[in-house]
Amino acid sequence: MVLTTPKDLKQAQELNKYTDAYLVGLKDYIPNFLNPFSFTDFLELIKFQKKVILRLDILIRERDLEKYKSLISKTKDLDIYYYITDQGILNYLINLNLVNKTIYDPFTMLTNYEDAKTYYNLGLLAVAPSLEIPYNDILKFNMPMFYLGFGRRLMFNSKRKLISLYFQKANIKTNLENLTIIEEKRTDVLPIFEDYGTYIYRSYFSNNIELIKENKNIQYILLDSNTLEFKQYLEIVKNGYLYLNNKITSNIYQNNISNLKLPISDGFTYQDTIYQKEAIENAKN
Repeated sequence: MVLTTPKDLKQAQELNKYTDAYLVGLKDYIPNFLNPFSFTDFLELIKFQKKVILRLDILIRERDLEKYKSLISKTKDLDIYYYITDQGILNYLINLNLVNKTIYDPFTMLTNYEDAKTYYNLGLLAVAPSLEIPYNDILKFNMPMFYLGFGRRLMFNSKRKLISLYFQKANIKTNLENLTIIEEKRTDVLPIFEDYGTYIYRSYFSNNIELIKENKNIQYILLDSNTLEFKQYLEIVKNGYLYLNNKITSNIYQNNISNLKLPISDGFTYQDTIYQKEAIENAKN
């Protein structure tokens, strides 16, 4: 199942032919850079005859928990599903008997099969393994999964507004749009956003579609629009959908994606997690 992330109803209509489900959030509940819908447009999207998944992939402060509980109470009778990150929201959905309509993605937390199985056995629709573990480990996850087919990996997330704090200390006055950072001893250009906290994404896009195509356990494949122009995104969605549904060959898919000239990397997909000897010694001390 291909999940897309339109920014508005017009984009959703253009993506409709190549979409099995829309993953969208609501204004005032997720960061603005994730292109949330108004509640009115969200209700219109449900009429598009595709699955609609309400994204709540945000870490929630305890003082804000009631706000999100109220949203779920408001939407629980709609024909929708939920995509969540926060444990508190998961517990609330369990109490409302909505866990079977929930995809649980705690970002980097699900790193082994046993943990994932424990959560899935709560009755979840699917779980999302960490994108920071090698794909060979994910092959052991014998359960329905949500996984990134194409898009940027979230590298860092903090509830603190670190950009504003830095600008304040450095006496810099500028807006918070289209920002990137470069680490002092590295060359990677990392997109950074501030809204409900600070979010840093990796410098490259992950293109996992060919890798995961034959994995029947990966039932929800996200094609993410974050930091992409819509023209580029539409091409990614179109070609990804056609390839996954055996309408085009691997060579055609790769050629069309290569023509977009995007920075693409395997990242940690094939890298085993290792501990350096120095790190182990330092931890002991």
